[in-house]
Amino acid sequence: MSVSPRRVRPRRGILGAPTLAALGILTVHAVLPRVGHAQEAAAPSPSPTETLNLEGAVRTALSRNPSIESADASASAAQASRWADWGAFIPSADLSLNLSQTDFKTLTFLSPEGVPQTADPPIEGERKNSFLGLSFNWNVFRGGQNIAAVKSGAARSRAAEYRLSETERVVVRDVKVSYLEALKAQRLVEVAESQLSARQEDLRVSEERYRIAGVTRSDLLGAQGEVAQAELTLLDRIDATRAAIRELQVNMGYGPGEISLDMQLADIDALPDATGLNAESLVARAAATDPQLLALAEDQTAAKADVWASRATYIPTVSLGYNLNRGQDLGPNESLFNIYPDNTANSFSIRASWPLFSGFSRKEQNARASSDLRRARADYTQRSHDTDRAIRDLVDQIQRRRARIDLLDTLFRLDSERVELARQQYRLGTLPYDNLLIAITQQTNSEQSLLQERYDYLRAWAELERLVGSGPG
Repeated sequence: MSVSPRRVRPRRGILGAPTLAALGILTVHAVLPRVGHAQEAAAPSPSPTETLNLEGAVRTALSRNPSIESADASASAAQASRWADWGAFIPSADLSLNLSQTDFKTLTFLSPEGVPQTADPPIEGERKNSFLGLSFNWNVFRGGQNIAAVKSGAARSRAAEYRLSETERVVVRDVKVSYLEALKAQRLVEVAESQLSARQEDLRVSEERYRIAGVTRSDLLGAQGEVAQAELTLLDRIDATRAAIRELQVNMGYGPGEISLDMQLADIDALPDATGLNAESLVARAAATDPQLLALAEDQTAAKADVWASRATYIPTVSLGYNLNRGQDLGPNESLFNIYPDNTANSFSIRASWPLFSGFSRKEQNARASSDLRRARADYTQRSHDTDRAIRDLVDQIQRRRARIDLLDTLFRLDSERVELARQQYRLGTLPYDNLLIAITQQTNSEQSLLQERYDYLRAWAELERLVGSGPG
């Protein structure tokens, strides 16, 4: 059954359902309840008796992974900055109220002739003042800097949204890779357990044949050593599984220890088909949908607007001002808290400014803006080339690994049959133990190679999905 994990966090329409449908490339069993919004309900921690599936792991990561929350915060901040960009077209208004009182004591003063005098007794008093003002200011013309700021801010906001989508893709890829690594580790534990059981059975047969002098002491010691080696392999693989589960927990957004290391992972039902892959069409799709490429394209748009704004600093600016003021000097016996003074004054101003020289700061600003534009273009070109190369390499790798899986599966079946025949011959005493051991080693190697190739194949699909953004097949 193919499943398509659904988004659990409200976004602003960048990733979308078609992209998330790609999460169903790997077929899994759905056993976990759907996780709600991260701020409304935390994803439940699976118990050791539950089976975590790939869909549940991805869904939980989209809800809990802190890197997505960080990218979402950056996108929200970029969106909020748009208010400031548009606010530059609106007159600013300031309301001010000033109530002041000064107590003074004068001991010395200058006479009209300029001679220092001493007041006896000292002159003491106080001054009170009340001021209320309302002022408006409107930058009517700034050489197009406001328009450039709006264009640049819109591009940066869209770029932040695209980077949020890219973060989601990376998180999904990381969860899939860590899930596959943990699943492979668990399957290798099962293989090690099966091999240990087989080695113990071989040891039992060797002990029985040794009692009747059917094998040498060396063969018996070899069988005992194989059991010990199988036990060591099992311990190592259990340890590797626990480490892989911790890595999966972190990628899902849990802290190490929040989920039991004994939880089981649902296996992949079927491998995706690689016959329909076409590198050219996938490269074209990535060029149109890759969030990182789209973000870099928006970076270029923002950089172009910044260049425009920098050049506009050489153009004169015009602003309008209007002030409404009320003020009054208060007598000693009047209340200081007079917030509606009697005296009024209104003023209107038109101000034109043209900074002719500012110490080459504008030249530096223009040079920096031009450099940012060149860097944005270079980054886009480099990312485009890297994506093109990566997709073509992954298509070749997937098709090659698909063929290798078929061959390794055939080899494993043949080696398994050889081991069964060798065990029968060993029990009958017609085959030396060393030959049986060679057959067992070949079967073990082919089984491990088949498992490794299978999960490497799925990992390549997860990476291709991150670049393309929807089901490549």
